[in-house]
Amino acid sequence: MIAPLDIVAARRRLSAHLQPTPLRYSPWLSSAAGGQVYLKLESVQLTNSFKIRGAFNAALRVVEQAEAQAPCRIVTASAGNHGRALALVSERLRLNTLVFTPASAPETKKRAIREHGVELRETRDYDEAERAA
Repeated sequence: MIAPLDIVAARRRLSAHLQPTPLRYSPWLSSAAGGQVYLKLESVQLTNSFKIRGAFNAALRVVEQAEAQAPCRIVTASAGNHGRALALVSERLRLNTLVFTPASAPETKKRAIREHGVELRETRDYDEAERAA
């Protein structure tokens, strides 16, 4: 379970790395819902996805915890957006990162992961990627 203090700590960690995400009022959805509805435009983030938030927060937590220890390696399984986000974060923070992805993942996603200099290993399917990670 995530405690309110964890959310505050994540916001503090991310504020130096990410822009605030704009909210846009949606008249149509507000009318349909019978209340005020705002859309959070995560598409303006670095990788055009909200996944950058979780990737940055997780990587920064690892860095904080490993400061006094040997350099850390981050390993994850992803079929696309999370792997791309973690790859960008790893490039910026100079982290050694390995992403396992199913061979069936879109080539555009795999190329985007590789462009950030992380190691990418393809597996038969997503379940195998998770086991390998």
